[in-house]
Amino acid sequence: MSVVQKYYIEHFKEMYYYEHEQKEKINGRIQTPIGFLTLLIALDAFYINGMEDIQKGTSGMAFFILLSLFSLSLLGIVYLLIRSYYAYSYKYIPVPSVLESKANEYATHFDTYYEQYKDYYKISKDDCITNEIDKNMYHYYMITTETNMMLNEKKLTYLRKVGYAMIISLILGLVSLVPYFIAHEKNDVQKIEVEKLTELIDTIQYKKIRSDDHNDLQKTVQEQEKLIQEIKIELEAIQLSKYQVTKEVSKMTDQNNEPNIQDIPPPPPGPAPIRSITEGFQRDESVNKDTE
Repeated sequence: MSVVQKYYIEHFKEMYYYEHEQKEKINGRIQTPIGFLTLLIALDAFYINGMEDIQKGTSGMAFFILLSLFSLSLLGIVYLLIRSYYAYSYKYIPVPSVLESKANEYATHFDTYYEQYKDYYKISKDDCITNEIDKNMYHYYMITTETNMMLNEKKLTYLRKVGYAMIISLILGLVSLVPYFIAHEKNDVQKIEVEKLTELIDTIQYKKIRSDDHNDLQKTVQEQEKLIQEIKIELEAIQLSKYQVTKEVSKMTDQNNEPNIQDIPPPPPGPAPIRSITEGFQRDESVNKDTE
């Protein structure tokens, strides 16, 4: 192991753990723009929900253009957030079992060749094994740290773009308020005028219906009065006929005041005598009395 490797191995080791800590911090920073993006999407939904009330014109056209740019900026933010969080493959040193296996390979290697090449190594066998293990660790720390640094820088670059895009999106969203309320206010005035006109038309139609109903009611009352007069005439005629019939019946009754005996039937027979029966032990006595 060279002097440079011995000097930098601890430095690369610290950088290795530092970059992994940075990765977690960067991932935590993504939560803030996501929350802010939710508010911007709510504002965009508010605009889209009120599009039906926007009056066509200069203000309405300006609002639709700003709304389109605002919606596109939100899509851009979503894209940048996805690029700043996904598709990152961080590097890590091998697991302990792999490191141990590699160390055993070095030990076996030097057990085999150390005595033969002892003059070449010029250090003890244990030092040779340790140097090879340190060289491997140096290589692991250097490669992984370099890759992770590049990934973190790339992620931070996208997050900075997210910040810029959010500022632009916020400006577009706030500027869109001006034409939105102008076009919406004009539409509200026209809506009130239309509602008043509709109310006036309904009132006129209602009065017309009331007038027609009044005429129909007068006509109906006249017909009912005529019908009542006809019923009264018929009732008087019926009462007169009833009075004449009653008078004729009275005359016939007076003429036949004495009844004819032969025309009267004989009375029906009277009821049978009452028979008393006492149940129980006194029935035999009644039988004996009847027998006597």
